Amino acid sequence: MAEAKQQHGGWQSMLSPYEQATATITSKLEPLLAQPHGALRAKMSPIEVAKLDLTTAFTINSLFWTYLAARGVDPKTHPVKKQLDRIKSQMLAVRQFENPEAAAAEASARTTVDKEAAARVIKRSLSGNDRHSTKKGESKSKSKSGKDKSKSKGKSKSKVKAKRSSTDGSGKSKKSKK
Repeated sequence: MAEAKQQHGGWQSMLSPYEQATATITSKLEPLLAQPHGALRAKMSPIEVAKLDLTTAFTINSLFWTYLAARGVDPKTHPVKKQLDRIKSQMLAVRQFENPEAAAAEASARTTVDKEAAARVIKRSLSGNDRHSTKKGESKSKSKSGKDKSKSKGKSKSKVKAKRSSTDGSGKSKKSKK
C-alpha cells in the first residue's frame, strides 16, 4: 500500500511541470480565445494573419505528432511529418518575406555548413580506399601514355578482366553459391 502511494506521488511530481506549463499557455491564449476568430483576423495585417494561421497549423500538427508518439506510433513515418515540413517551409517563406536580408544571411550560413559537412563526408568515404585511388591512378596513366599498364607487366586484358570479375569490388574473392 505504501508502495502504491509512493508511485502515485511520483507521477504527480512528474506531471507538475506539465500542469504548470499548461496553465501558463492557457493564460497567454485567453485573450486570443476570448475573441471570435474572424474579428481577430480583421484586426491583423495579411502577414500577421499568415503567421497566425501557420502557428495554429503547426501547433495542431505538433500536438498530433505528440499523440502519435504517446500511442507508440513512429511519427517520422506518418504523413504528419510531411505536413510539418510543409508548414516549416511556409514559415520560412514568411520570414524571408518579412526580412529578406536576415533570411539571405541565414541561408548563406546554412549553405556554408552544408558544404563543409559534404566535404567531410566525401573525405571520410574516400580516405583509406586504396583500391579506388589505385584505379584512378591507373586510368590517368593509361590516358596519358595511351597504353594499358597491365600489358607492360605481362598481363593480358582478358586476365585482368577475369580477375576483376572474380572479386566483389573490395579485392576479396567472391564465394560461389552452391
